[in-house]
Amino acid sequence: MESLIGLLGQNTSDSVPTAELQSAGPNPGARLMASETVKSMWKMMVINIEGNAENKEKERSPVEGIQHNLKQQEHQLDHLVSNNRELKGLKDRINHVYDDLVRRSEMELQASLRHVEQLREKYSQELASLGQENKAKQDEIKKFEEENTSLFEGCVKLETEIKRLEDEVKRKDQSYIQSIINQQISRC
Repeated sequence: MESLIGLLGQNTSDSVPTAELQSAGPNPGARLMASETVKSMWKMMVINIEGNAENKEKERSPVEGIQHNLKQQEHQLDHLVSNNRELKGLKDRINHVYDDLVRRSEMELQASLRHVEQLREKYSQELASLGQENKAKQDEIKKFEEENTSLFEGCVKLETEIKRLEDEVKRKDQSYIQSIINQQISRC
């Protein structure tokens, strides 16, 4: 394999060193190496060599891998601790704002309740005053109704009396007229 690498040269890329193969000239072996099969073999060999190098690196430094993982985990832990601190600070600020809002809401609610209580007392007093005025007006209306009933009864009595007097005047008039007619008849 080393002789093949020496023939082809060191190539760490994925490409096949075709320029070196073509410069080999009319050699039948070089033409064979330029074929697709050789190209595929070359790629597989490069991949195999790279894989072997990685495996050797892994075998050489399992401690380094563990240390690298530990460093990554420490970095993640630091990041999580920092995020946790930020979240606790944010939670404290939210709690502070919430407490302020609750306190302010309670104060506003108490002020509203005091105002409502004052209005209730004021309107209760006004309602009581209006109730007294209403009772006085009702008593006055009742008094006027009684007076009105009394006046109406008096009017009915007067009308009855007037009718009686009218009837009496009519009778007397008729009797007077009759007496005049009788006198006139008796004179004749």
